[in-house]
Amino acid sequence: RLVLAATQGMFQDECYYWTWSRHLDLSYVDQGPGIAYFVRLGTFFFGDTPLGVRLSSVLLSAGTSWLVYLTARRWFSSTVGLWTVILLSAAPLLFAGGFMATYDIPQVFFWAAAVYALTKTLLDDNPKLWYAVGILTMLGVLCKVTMLAIAPSVLVLLFWHEPFRKHLRTPHPYLAFAIVLLAFVPMAIWHTQHDGLQLKHAQGLGSHTRGTLLGRLFGDFLGGQALALGPLIWFGELIALYRIWKERKDNPGAVFALALTLPFLLICIATAAKNKLEANWPAPMHLVALMPLAAWLSSSW
Repeated sequence: RLVLAATQGMFQDECYYWTWSRHLDLSYVDQGPGIAYFVRLGTFFFGDTPLGVRLSSVLLSAGTSWLVYLTARRWFSSTVGLWTVILLSAAPLLFAGGFMATYDIPQVFFWAAAVYALTKTLLDDNPKLWYAVGILTMLGVLCKVTMLAIAPSVLVLLFWHEPFRKHLRTPHPYLAFAIVLLAFVPMAIWHTQHDGLQLKHAQGLGSHTRGTLLGRLFGDFLGGQALALGPLIWFGELIALYRIWKERKDNPGAVFALALTLPFLLICIATAAKNKLEANWPAPMHLVALMPLAAWLSSSW
């Protein structure tokens, strides 16, 4: 990925975010400021070169793989962790995104970091780590607002698994969510200073698909994920999630995988019913959704 980052010409979106990094601000029209600061960090060391622009993305992608491995090892096994990383590395979108400077890369990293912090919070019974979950999620929101989709997944997990419900009777998860909301302070300030451009941009995205048939939009979603992951991995993921549903009562790992996947999947389906869903938007969901497939492959190998 370092070789690709240094030798491949920059894409249009990367040039756009590089321009952001030359004019650091509290937020931007499309998203929060996270990617701009990561690009600026890379160019500080390697200048305004393709490697400089992409350096942070390559390092964050490596960190994502490591965090996913650690998470899968805790809920399943080290072998399942290895298979999950192999599947992630084989997925076309996640491979290509592993060296490109887009705001999806830091968001996916912070998603993986927040999920690992959540894993340690619950399995080590360490409530203080809720604040690490909150801080990491807040940083992810500053990169891409869809990071908020992790919140309903966490809530479902706590409700679903009886041993975890005790956390709902403490202030820690709620204070952690309050930390997450702090990410909107700089965005709100920028929004008011620029005549509500972010809201206008979001409304414009929805208007592009007005009047489009529901079946076509949902087909775009399914086809987009088949292209993003590869058809075999995508449909294998769905089958593995169905298979692991049967084990949810006796397997905490199954509950974890389903809780961290199904709410985001339902959000994507609901969005695809009205608007075109870009293939990269559900990317964080697959970090955990691929673990049941990895467990299936591990047991069948």
